[in-house]
Amino acid sequence: MKKKIKKAVKAFFEPSVKHECISLQDQLNALQSRFNDLENDHLYIMREMQELYNLVGRMNSSENH
Repeated sequence: MKKKIKKAVKAFFEPSVKHECISLQDQLNALQSRFNDLENDHLYIMREMQELYNLVGRMNSSENH
């Protein structure tokens, strides 16, 4: 799992176009796009975690009755 995370982080910070002059506006647009992707992934993970918490809570409450 750690290797996958390291690889993803390395790919995230890797320049998308090497040895070419990119305008500042293009760099900002690329960064905004990456940020939006991360934000969407974060929201998805939070929803999944909430579903897991709810499932565990239901399982615990059914065991107590």
